[in-house]
Amino acid sequence: MKRNFDIELLQIDFRTTGNRLKDLPIDSIKEIMVLYYDGKKIKDILSNFGFENMGRIYVNFPKVSKRECEMCGELFWASMKSRQSQSIFEESLECRNCEHIEGFYECNCENGKCV
Repeated sequence: MKRNFDIELLQIDFRTTGNRLKDLPIDSIKEIMVLYYDGKKIKDILSNFGFENMGRIYVNFPKVSKRECEMCGELFWASMKSRQSQSIFEESLECRNCEHIEGFYECNCENGKCV
């Protein structure tokens, strides 16, 4: 499934990159993500970067953010999902700073506004 994946619109936490990709330069990780979500063959992507096999490549992608927590203003971080998923971002988002969980009915974050 081809997507219009614009990596420049995302904040990326490269500290969360999976073990299989963590030793690659940041630009290479970004390129792999773009190629993957643009629908390129996984076998071709892996061979271009010296990998033979990786199973579910997207589980090695770093966490990304497109927006801020409505409670404290810190970035929400989400795991990447398979390119076959309707949404390529993890559905539930939790703020690392105040532990607010977006869309969770009984959030117990430290802001106290959700309880």
